[in-house]
Amino acid sequence: MPDVFVWYHADDGQEAEFQTWIQQLKSTIPCQAKLYKRQQNKKTTFMEVFEHIDSATMKKIEQLATQQACFQGVQRQCESFERILCP
Repeated sequence: MPDVFVWYHADDGQEAEFQTWIQQLKSTIPCQAKLYKRQQNKKTTFMEVFEHIDSATMKKIEQLATQQACFQGVQRQCESFERILCP
């Protein structure tokens, strides 16, 4: 199953809200979720990483995200990649 990366630009002050989102999500949907942040060119980008997620689970995560107040006005970009095992 692929890993899924969801990134979005948001205010740095929303970090605690996004941490709460990830914790709530992990208690709702069994998943391995991590939250990352970078600041570059006066923008803050957050990235959620979900390991080994099928498409149905990812659709459910994105559906739940639309119901969160912290994502109002935030455009989430969702991309999935399959891991390549190197010998």
